[in-house]
Amino acid sequence: MKKIMKYTASILIILIFLFTGCSKNKPEEEIIVYNGRTLESKILASMKGNIKANSLIAGLIDQTNKFASDYNKLVIDSLKINDKILFTVLLEYPNPVFNRFAIYRENFIPVLLDKSLNGFLNLEFRKIDQDNIISLTEDFISNEIFKLKRLSLYKVIGDSSAALLFRDFIEFDDGKIKYKQDIANLRNDRIVTKISSTRRSVLRNKSDVYLFDIKSNRYKSTKNIFKDFIQKKITDSRYKTTKLQITEPYLAAENSEVSPVSINIITGNNNSGSKDFTISVDNDWKVLNNLKITKFLKKKMTGTRYVNNIIGSEITIIKIPAEDSSEAYVSSVLKEIPSVNYRFRVSDKIESRKYFTQFFEISCGEKKYLIIFESSKYTYTKYEDLYNSIINSFNPNC
Repeated sequence: MKKIMKYTASILIILIFLFTGCSKNKPEEEIIVYNGRTLESKILASMKGNIKANSLIAGLIDQTNKFASDYNKLVIDSLKINDKILFTVLLEYPNPVFNRFAIYRENFIPVLLDKSLNGFLNLEFRKIDQDNIISLTEDFISNEIFKLKRLSLYKVIGDSSAALLFRDFIEFDDGKIKYKQDIANLRNDRIVTKISSTRRSVLRNKSDVYLFDIKSNRYKSTKNIFKDFIQKKITDSRYKTTKLQITEPYLAAENSEVSPVSINIITGNNNSGSKDFTISVDNDWKVLNNLKITKFLKKKMTGTRYVNNIIGSEITIIKIPAEDSSEAYVSSVLKEIPSVNYRFRVSDKIESRKYFTQFFEISCGEKKYLIIFESSKYTYTKYEDLYNSIINSFNPNC
């Protein structure tokens, strides 16, 4: 027995020597402890430009934002489901283009990443029947005089996925009358709302019904009473704003003081002339429809191009077959980024002598688009917030 122990000890010493000797030639792997404090440390490191930390949290932080560390609010919370912990992150910035809501599971695997949030954010967990629901509200101002609140409901499905089920406005204040849309009844197949106002109005005592659409996995209104009323109020307003702002309150970056210009909806058409998508650009962008595109492409395609000669930028949108990938058309590789409404893929930014180029792929249902963005290096830094808001505003209308 003593001899066996002696030989065993000798073998152990040799093995220890071999492994420790080899470890000097290999970088040590980072051991990640999965908890809220570690997640916070990765987020803060990413804000300071740490690329590795940002890759671990699925690109939560937009590292083109020079003021990434100057956030209004960072709230990390947890939700226990099936003996597993999910972490939620609510990140609010003075510039709402960079607002984020994210859900992560073990090893910081992303479950959901929402970049389409605006204004001041608040989050709470709710239980509806047996479903775990996350309720998120956004408070913001449009046209300097209108106060709005929007509600988003996310359903946590098991311990590995989540989906946005409902999103619509629930409060509107025009300075004279305050209007509210409250959820009166929420069921698996429908949401019934009751609309009220502080003074007599056309909306008082009305109701709306949002039916659950299996195809889109969301509740959709049959009438859009509240949203249409708000849109008309804002459109009909003759108030002259003194601040630079986005005036269309239904797009991804919907708030005042987001970009250096006023934003309007532009509708893109395909070859048949149907309304295929909407994107938010201002009047400085010239629209070229049904254009033959060859630049950056492996083969000629037809698309829509938005050209801004003032700041030296172009955004080209091409509809591609749903079964194809963008790599069939461009030489760059696109990586998927978790998104709420659509499948979103993006390439690395390509740098040439005078320009930056980047490719985006957005798909939803049977629709898929390749977006080519090109900007002058000279103006990119100055207008990067504008570029982000335009790309985020793209809506394939699916």
